[in-house]
Amino acid sequence: MHKSELERDRLAMELEEERRLRETLEHRLAKQKMSQNHNNTDISVEQFADSSQLDVLKTPDSKRTPDGFVASRSHYLKDAEFCPIPENLGSVADEDLWMQLNKGCITDLDMLEMTSDFKCPPSPEDTTAVVPLEEPIDVRCLRLETACSSDRQQLEDSKARCTTLEKELELLKEENSSLRQELSKSKHDTDHEKEGLLKELETEKYKMEELKQDIRLFRQAFSQRQGHLTSLYTKSKAIVENCKASRVALP
Repeated sequence: MHKSELERDRLAMELEEERRLRETLEHRLAKQKMSQNHNNTDISVEQFADSSQLDVLKTPDSKRTPDGFVASRSHYLKDAEFCPIPENLGSVADEDLWMQLNKGCITDLDMLEMTSDFKCPPSPEDTTAVVPLEEPIDVRCLRLETACSSDRQQLEDSKARCTTLEKELELLKEENSSLRQELSKSKHDTDHEKEGLLKELETEKYKMEELKQDIRLFRQAFSQRQGHLTSLYTKSKAIVENCKASRVALP
């Protein structure tokens, strides 16, 4: 029975784990459906933006920017061709002061080397879900549908396993109930047999006490009879002695 209870607890834990997994998969499917609906909404909005109906919703001053439009830089954002003239000449260091501050070190610009481009390797968490920025909508929808199909299959497998575990759990519960009934019945039979044996033991004890009493009475009777026999033997011996003495006394 202890083994059956352990097996039942193990199946209950597995069933709970399968239920949590099923809830996780259902949550993921719901998120992916929401993402697909969002993508479909984006596509419909883009198509609606390309149509003439979107112009009705725009303000009168807004105009559609042509595809070949390139924003140009303002004239005041150009790079300065020379350094600005300092306003306070007293704060500018001359060559002698610069040599003193720099300790006579002149930087050779030709000796400087540019640092090569460093590409940070992708983290292990991001390698599984790397999605290109310019992913086509059809490819993205196909990928999401494939992921949804895989998740649905996993969900169906989890449901099937959950159903199997529930059936096994029910069978174990029935077996455990049957074992408990058998245990209760055997315990009742054991108590009944124990009660019968105790009664028989009491009867045997009573018989033994009666037998001891009979032996005691027989011993007393035997002792009394032995006393009587001894006295009779003594009397008969005295009579015989008297007879012998009387015979000797006669001429």
